[in-house]
Amino acid sequence: MKSITISQPWATLIVLGAKHYETRTWETRHRGPLAIHAAKYFPEPQRDLCRQEPFRSILRRAGYHSWLDLPTGAVLGTVRISGCLPVEDMPPLDPDERALGDYYPGRWAWVLDAASELPVPVPCRGMRGIYDIPADRLDRFLLPPF
Repeated sequence: MKSITISQPWATLIVLGAKHYETRTWETRHRGPLAIHAAKYFPEPQRDLCRQEPFRSILRRAGYHSWLDLPTGAVLGTVRISGCLPVEDMPPLDPDERALGDYYPGRWAWVLDAASELPVPVPCRGMRGIYDIPADRLDRFLLPPF
């Protein structure tokens, strides 16, 4: 299965289904299931975001009361990439969705749906870009049907 490493709190927001676009400087042609791996490193500026709206409210509704509750260095769940478009071609976004991404001109928005959080995060090493999860980890996933 393909995977991508994403920093917290965005990794959790994606598997919760709260973040419907992942913005990147590069386009992807991948379509279909994608495992979401939370990076091991959780920098201070991103921890601070967990105390700000709308991050704080979304995470609290899901039971995460502090940045300390967010798992790192593990696969958290899966999504499906159903498209990829330049941010200039995106439909209007609600204020929460806009706050959760980087929509500067020249970036790409990966369209995400079918988010599914694993019952327990699966420890795994991350990598850059889209990569294959090691075969010995695949049996640990409860994958949703796509």
